[in-house]
Amino acid sequence: KVELSDRTVDSPGIPLDTLVGDAWEIEFAFEPGTAREVGLIIKRGPKERTRIGYDVVRNTVFVDRSGSGFSLLSQSLPGRHDAPLRPDPAGLISLTVLLDRTSVEVFSGDGGAVITDVVLASPASVESQLYVDGGSAHLRSLQAWRLHNSLR
Repeated sequence: KVELSDRTVDSPGIPLDTLVGDAWEIEFAFEPGTAREVGLIIKRGPKERTRIGYDVVRNTVFVDRSGSGFSLLSQSLPGRHDAPLRPDPAGLISLTVLLDRTSVEVFSGDGGAVITDVVLASPASVESQLYVDGGSAHLRSLQAWRLHNSLR
């Protein structure tokens, strides 16, 4: 299990050295603060990454796989998917991410926004990072649990 709480996140972000691999359940909540964009980079490797984030200006949650490996997929399907999302009454954005080898699912805390996407990253791209673009954000909490293969 990976846990972080009560951290200020400035650009470019915080590497998550213990959140490595391709199958996780991740729950995180943050206050966007002065950031233009804040979120999580998954399936990060030397030449690829997938971003799950919140766009403060557009009030949207998104999955951006335009930098994720397999070029045929990015040529055939949109590289970024967005869904409307506003902070809760306390000013928090809460997201749950389910990640496996070839897909990512993102759910807002209240279930009002859901994004499911295919991600075909190289097997070596297994690193993760919290990131901020412009300004800073406050991470209230992050909890992650490694998922195990049920077919073994």
